[in-house]
Amino acid sequence: MATVKPPSGAGLLYAFALTFGLFGAAMLGLAGYQMRGGITGMAAFAALSGIIFGAVGIGLILTLRHEVHSQTAINKLRHEHPDAPWLWRSDWAAGHIFSEGGANALAAWLLATFWNAIAWPIFYFIYFYPSQSSGALSGFEIVSVIFPLSGIVLIGLAVRATLRWVAARGSYFEMIEIPGQIGGTLSGTIRLMPPSRANREFKLVLSCVFRKVDRSGTSASTEEHVLFRDEQTVRGSAFSGIGVHFEIPPEAQPTDLANPDATIIWRLEASALFSARKFEARFEVPVFTVVRGVERPRFADRAQERAATDLQSFVPPSDFPVRTRLLPTGATEFYFPPGRAPAAAVGATLFAAGWSAMFIMIVRIDAPIVFDAIWAACDVLLFCWAAALWLGDTRVTLDGSSISIARGVPGLALSRRTIPASEIHAVVATAGTRAGKTIYYRLRMTYGDDRHLSFGDGLSEKRSAEWLAHEIGGHLGVAP
Repeated sequence: MATVKPPSGAGLLYAFALTFGLFGAAMLGLAGYQMRGGITGMAAFAALSGIIFGAVGIGLILTLRHEVHSQTAINKLRHEHPDAPWLWRSDWAAGHIFSEGGANALAAWLLATFWNAIAWPIFYFIYFYPSQSSGALSGFEIVSVIFPLSGIVLIGLAVRATLRWVAARGSYFEMIEIPGQIGGTLSGTIRLMPPSRANREFKLVLSCVFRKVDRSGTSASTEEHVLFRDEQTVRGSAFSGIGVHFEIPPEAQPTDLANPDATIIWRLEASALFSARKFEARFEVPVFTVVRGVERPRFADRAQERAATDLQSFVPPSDFPVRTRLLPTGATEFYFPPGRAPAAAVGATLFAAGWSAMFIMIVRIDAPIVFDAIWAACDVLLFCWAAALWLGDTRVTLDGSSISIARGVPGLALSRRTIPASEIHAVVATAGTRAGKTIYYRLRMTYGDDRHLSFGDGLSEKRSAEWLAHEIGGHLGVAP
């Protein structure tokens, strides 16, 4: 593996942080000057701005120093173990990995502070010093209200990230074998603090993520693409913790941190609903290709045996939204009710509402009619999208000789598709809509000359979606 590069652009980031700190100091000096002149309102505003900008500058400097120290420690371990990259981090080497979250909470607070440091001054000067003497709100003044409201939302998200970090603080993952192996397994135990909190069911997710950082613009942007994902539900114990055992396919890609702008990382996530709040713990785990002398069973054989056993004994949870019934004609119907993906529906509704607010602003500022028409058309499409997530249902009917898929709203089918069972090759569960960290699954049917048809989006549990694909495939006489 290539040498790990130091953080790129560190000098520029230090200069950026120092600029914020100097501006904050200047604003604090201005606050003192205004206070001596008796202008208390402007003094309070300048003092608040100085504190916010100074806090952002100090936070960025401390974060950068932590990154530099961490990188120095990694480089030292890399030099000591050039052929064993899983030993380049002390927690990986010990097989004792603590839950992440503190960095995410800090990043959320930095973003919220940065945005509010800009938003509130804009709101103050535009709203309280309007461009129209008549007092009527112009387009700029309407936009000025959006800035502080967005800042309040970001503060709420930062508080949420902090509460989740506090809930998972102290949790750690003990690895049985270091590292996790491509074509092998990732096994271990998650320990909670206090241990009694483990007495419940947990959803475990193991994912391989390609993270790309784009530094072409004035600021860096990060994109993540999921290359592999598997999940399971396990019962934890105060004595034995939360058992973890995942099969890793041989075609998966190993951890690769050589280029900080294009990394491949493996994440293990554990989540559960506590009485007060949702528990979420995330661990970055080492997964590499390791040559072993002992021949192991092929991954495909192990995975096929496990899948067959799990699906035969699987029982859908009580809150599984899809309902099954036998029709008077003898056919079997699987009904996918409305509102199966609430997180995606809420996100689509909020996005449509924000788009509508911008459309109202465009109308108020007397923009050209072509802009009004384009924004109105997009607004209609967005609300149709949100309405489909809230109200859309799907009925899948199997009569032994064909499958019929009807989409619409309760009581009204807007489209129907019927395919003979003899043309269907497979029914599988695949990833569909994504809302934040939540991935909803859908069913995909392969038929005819390698044609595909997806239906039933909005299933939040992968295992339940796989079971449903297995059931529908069994009625059609095909393997999932």
